[in-house]
Amino acid sequence: MTILNRLYASSGEDVIIETLQINTGDQRHFLCTGYDDIMARSESGDWVTFVACPMDIALPKRNADGTQDLQFAISNIDGVVSTAIRNALDDINSASIVYGD
Repeated sequence: MTILNRLYASSGEDVIIETLQINTGDQRHFLCTGYDDIMARSESGDWVTFVACPMDIALPKRNADGTQDLQFAISNIDGVVSTAIRNALDDINSASIVYGD
């Protein structure tokens, strides 16, 4: 049995932690659900710290029309990430979001 099969099939102590990597310009922000920061590998293979914060993520529906609308809400108390996102939208800068679990 693979690790993923065991994770989805059991009610053991393993949990799925959702992560977001938010890239705006030259800034990268790493967030995760839960109460504790975690160390994990990013898409580039680097070990990074994902900062725990209250957030809600709605995954896009699986369909054949090609749209992939990821909806998320973050409670970013110090405002760093939300300000970076707003600035990227206002300045029409390049930005990307990577979802992981």
